[in-house]
Amino acid sequence: MKDRIFLLIETKELTFGKFADEIGVERSTMSHIKSDRSKPSLDMAQKVLERYPEVSAEWLILGRGPMFRQTNDSQELDLFSQIGLNDSKSEVNSDKVESIQTTISTESKKMDLPTEDSVNVVGKKEEQQRAFFNPPKPERVVERVMIFYSDQTFEELKK
Repeated sequence: MKDRIFLLIETKELTFGKFADEIGVERSTMSHIKSDRSKPSLDMAQKVLERYPEVSAEWLILGRGPMFRQTNDSQELDLFSQIGLNDSKSEVNSDKVESIQTTISTESKKMDLPTEDSVNVVGKKEEQQRAFFNPPKPERVVERVMIFYSDQTFEELKK
């Protein structure tokens, strides 16, 4: 989840401090997460989702699907009003129910499921994030060893 939070910060073009302020956590919390001293909590995920409702919870928490939820406000259905269930005395019309089921089925097929390419793009971005925050360490070679004795003397061994 840490990598996805960093990707969201990058996508929103924010600093870690600004992001912490926006979701309502201490800046030190972000510093601890960045340095691997702690991991993002469920509470933090909730705060992110409250501040950025367009972010997909499934993507943030589980890493599945697109980063942002797709909303079709104009096509949202109020199922209860369409089939007359808001009225406790009205009868349910089976034709309306079937029509709504067809609409729901059609809409669910249009949902934007992740493609192999989109998964690869997110994977590459996360890989770039890891490389940026955890750069490779140069090869190290021992040049000398110092041995300190209890009699306050020392010995230096060189290669």
